[in-house]
Amino acid sequence: GFDKLRTWLKDYAPLAIYAHFIDDLERQSAHVRSAEVEELLGQVEDSFSTASATHGILTNSDLVFQPAVNDKGERYDVTHGSMGALLSDPDRTLRRTAWESYADAHLSVQNTLGNCLAAGIKQDVFTARARRYNSSLTAALGPSNIPTTVFHNLIDVFKRNLPTWHRYWRLRRKVLGVDVLHEYDIKAPLATGKTKVTYGQAVDWICE
Repeated sequence: GFDKLRTWLKDYAPLAIYAHFIDDLERQSAHVRSAEVEELLGQVEDSFSTASATHGILTNSDLVFQPAVNDKGERYDVTHGSMGALLSDPDRTLRRTAWESYADAHLSVQNTLGNCLAAGIKQDVFTARARRYNSSLTAALGPSNIPTTVFHNLIDVFKRNLPTWHRYWRLRRKVLGVDVLHEYDIKAPLATGKTKVTYGQAVDWICE
């Protein structure tokens, strides 16, 4: 029992380093079920990973991406690993064709991806109920001892600062000289050269 454990922590100094661990165990004990239920939950855990595994196999192995093309007609392979570089390239035609290739491949299997997502949601709801959480959000954050208020505060802060984001997108559109800012313009470089910024300067700018 936890009273006994805390007595040991108090009476034997070397055990004091486990105080937080014991507190965490007690906090989560309300969501530990009987041995029989825990055995069953353990048995379905592997089966419950199928939706996520199917998504991974589908997107990492089976999707076929058409090559991206720059404004000179040169072709570039589109892969999960190359997308970051392609979307950061100064050539807008290359960025656009890379984005369209990547998106079209996913859209070609959108129903399968949607079913994977639906299965994952059902699994989350089942696990939350089985472990007696009042929501799947609580179940997701609970093991890390993060209150749901932290999640909602994050969303609220983002919403309150949307005008700043909108101002940034307007500025980016102006600097790039485009009428409409598309998804493939989000990471486009705004300068021709690379600027070296020290860590301290970066911290100062961010804080400012």
